[in-house]
Amino acid sequence: MPVNLLPIDLSPKSASAKTAAALKKVVTFGFIFLIVFLVGLIAYLIILSIQYKASLKRQAQLKQSIKSLEQTEQQLLIIRDRLDKIKLIQARDSAIGGVGNLKYILANVPPTVNVRESKILGSKAELTFLARSSSDLVKTLSTILAGSYYSKIDLASFSFNPNYGYSVNLEMAK
Repeated sequence: MPVNLLPIDLSPKSASAKTAAALKKVVTFGFIFLIVFLVGLIAYLIILSIQYKASLKRQAQLKQSIKSLEQTEQQLLIIRDRLDKIKLIQARDSAIGGVGNLKYILANVPPTVNVRESKILGSKAELTFLARSSSDLVKTLSTILAGSYYSKIDLASFSFNPNYGYSVNLEMAK
């Protein structure tokens, strides 16, 4: 057993001892709380670091994906431009053939028929003419039908004026 050689009047009072014991408990709990808080903070920082690295990897993957998609998009734009040019060339070829067809029709219509307008739109043509008599109208329509250049001929408008004759607008398609 330990022997206390200090005088009794130097021993702490009971209120002071209780306060010291309470402070000791508070400091102990505070220290434990600080340790737990620091461990939680370190764990949180580690988790953030892992998420940051994962987001950097995803960002690199997305950048690579964007680069490959940009190349694909450029190729698609080039192909679309080529297709548009092909369509223009095909339309020109159809228009050139349409000019030949209209040339034949215009060369074989009666001289009294007045051609007002002719349009060539790719594989389609539009012809507006004025025929003075019904016989000129019949000859002109028979010339158009005899050529058999067009598979479809629509009568867009037809009118008669006693002073001028028959006004006819035809829409023709190959």
